[in-house]
Amino acid sequence: MRVIFLVIDANQGGHARSSATIANAISDSGWEVSFVAPLDSPSKGICRSEIDFISVPSRHRNPIFDWSLWWYLHTVMRTRRPHVLHSFDEHSHVIAHFLGRRFRVPVVPTICGGRVKRMVTMDRPVVVFSEELRGILLKDQRFTERDVFVAPGRMRLENTLTKAVKGRLTTNAKYPDAVRVGMICRVSKTKITSIINAVNAFALALSDNFNGVLLIAGVVQCLECKASLEKHLLSIDIKIRSRITFSESAGRHAIDVIADSDVIIGQGRVCFEACSASKPAMIMGDNGYAGLIDPRRPDFQEVASANFSARNVRSPSLRQFSADMLSLVDVNTRMCIGRLGRNWLASQMDVNLSVPVYLQAYNFALSRSDGRSSPLRALFAYLFLHLGRQKDMFMTTIKYKKAHTSRRK
Repeated sequence: MRVIFLVIDANQGGHARSSATIANAISDSGWEVSFVAPLDSPSKGICRSEIDFISVPSRHRNPIFDWSLWWYLHTVMRTRRPHVLHSFDEHSHVIAHFLGRRFRVPVVPTICGGRVKRMVTMDRPVVVFSEELRGILLKDQRFTERDVFVAPGRMRLENTLTKAVKGRLTTNAKYPDAVRVGMICRVSKTKITSIINAVNAFALALSDNFNGVLLIAGVVQCLECKASLEKHLLSIDIKIRSRITFSESAGRHAIDVIADSDVIIGQGRVCFEACSASKPAMIMGDNGYAGLIDPRRPDFQEVASANFSARNVRSPSLRQFSADMLSLVDVNTRMCIGRLGRNWLASQMDVNLSVPVYLQAYNFALSRSDGRSSPLRALFAYLFLHLGRQKDMFMTTIKYKKAHTSRRK
């Protein structure tokens, strides 16, 4: 059996790495896997040699309107002749729906994360990473219990640092004995609030006599957000600012950042990769700080159900961040938290645990596929998706401007 993974928006985000890890596991189960993604996708470095990696020539800001991409994907479908299409992002869901109807191939979308407030796909079944997303979809009358599969596992348990180049990144030479803290996060309108929260929390920890340095490693996807971050850093006391470094280039070497750091700040996939390397992971999101990945916590299940995105947080909890950071000064504490995180990852997030779920979703899609759905449905799906996305981005921009206006005051 043959499956094509479609990851057209495979930027430096976590879903690009997760999809490649899942593709490797599906290949191990006996399926013939092709992986379609941009040439500069981090997925290429994760896909093993037996995966048929196909680089797409997308040059358009919106791949839906890139007609050379459509022609190329039609050629791929004709030559690979897949039994299933597996999509992993919004544009890929729409493109896969068109291609599936054109070639009468069932589509299995995976919704990786985020706040699902709009129609994201018209194909069934759907695979999600968390019970939180499953609950959101089931509230939508278009989805039923049998339409949604939960497969949280998306990590390989071999050490993340095997491909890392230690010492590649420049460290703050002024503070050689400081605890090295790394934050890995894209600089975009959907992530900038998380970064600002982390900077404010780290500044608070420094004021509580924490001896550390912070490296913010992030690929810039919004120049306005980058300017806002730099302006915010300039507004901080110079003694604190000297301990914080922002590096765009380091954002393309996430594994190296993990290797060179003692503690990692992030959410989702970033935290999982930190755990696989036995490094303490601190969850920071738009709503504030959600705590350490520590299975001993009484509220750990609530944190996990929110997909480690901090969406469960009701208040910023920056004081708790400072307390946790001070506790991580001790090397033995860092090692203990790191081991606990890795053991939990092995028992809950190993991708091999989710392979049966994906195969079940594939078989379910094949059993109900009749190829009679009209491509016109995909066009309407894209229109709803595009309008909903523009509305969400507008509301995010308003929220972002209000927050930063209040900070200046």
